[in-house]
Amino acid sequence: MIVLPAPSSPPAFLTSTQTFFGNVKFYQDVDRDYFLDYYVPQGTRPVGGWPCVIAIHGGSFINGDKDFINSAVYNDIFNSLLDDGIAVISIQYKLLDAVYDAIGIPKCISSAFKNILQIKSNASIFEIDKTKMAYFGVSAGGYISQLLSMKEFANKGASKGLFTESNLPVCTMSYLPNVTLDVFEQQALGLWANGVTINDLLDANATFKANCKRWFSIMGDVDTVEDLNNTKSRRIMNQISMLSRRLYLPSNKPLYLIHDKEYIKGDGSDIEKLVHPAYALEEIKTRYDSNGVECWVFGVNALAANDNPVPSTPGISMPDAWMKDKLNVT
Repeated sequence: MIVLPAPSSPPAFLTSTQTFFGNVKFYQDVDRDYFLDYYVPQGTRPVGGWPCVIAIHGGSFINGDKDFINSAVYNDIFNSLLDDGIAVISIQYKLLDAVYDAIGIPKCISSAFKNILQIKSNASIFEIDKTKMAYFGVSAGGYISQLLSMKEFANKGASKGLFTESNLPVCTMSYLPNVTLDVFEQQALGLWANGVTINDLLDANATFKANCKRWFSIMGDVDTVEDLNNTKSRRIMNQISMLSRRLYLPSNKPLYLIHDKEYIKGDGSDIEKLVHPAYALEEIKTRYDSNGVECWVFGVNALAANDNPVPSTPGISMPDAWMKDKLNVT
């Protein structure tokens, strides 16, 4: 059973005096203990418990931590959610090894979901309403949050007692999700300007090459195109690209995808454009649309007041307002 410690000193980004519980141990696995940060809104708790957003960090599946929401990029949206009476729980999950991992991306997904189940099974301790739970993921966490919102993925694991329809979130918001890392597909589609090739990704200046090596290290020792095209590298690329884009259909849960519009086409020597390609999100939206499921795809400025375009639904122009509406928070 999870035990909440005494409240901690709140992070500086909070604009009001919400209660904060930092480094709460909530799951013990064979490899390590996992911790979360719990942000509690001010005011009177609803009878059924606080609506709750589970925050899932990014970091290329090999690093990152629960304190990512302290970043200035996310301050406004999380403060807004808290001000609207929505609790926020930021979690840790199992990461890949720094070099090629035998299990791969499914290890991260399974770990995140097991940890979310721990929160749900202890909902009374957190005083949250587990029927009003949403996911907010960034980059690798955006990919994980999206996968955990898909009906086929939920049903596939139901036989193992993990994933069931009732465990799907009310809605999901994914910020710059890593929905594909298939660099061969990107090059074939002509998504890189200035004639950049895969060899350039590996032979560019030392700073960029170091960034690529860090990212590609999840596939093993990558120094050549042949390294990227071998069986183990292709396996990791397929785990990222095919799981989210091709194998699973959406559930009936709304999805809000945020990308940087500038990443639609650009110089492949920019690591961000490589690992956060926007074209794949447009494919996802097409699939959601064809299944009659609500899906928004907007530029990164959706986190600011000047996003263009803005959602057409009256009164739902910003991510925090959209999530508040889906959680039925008045």
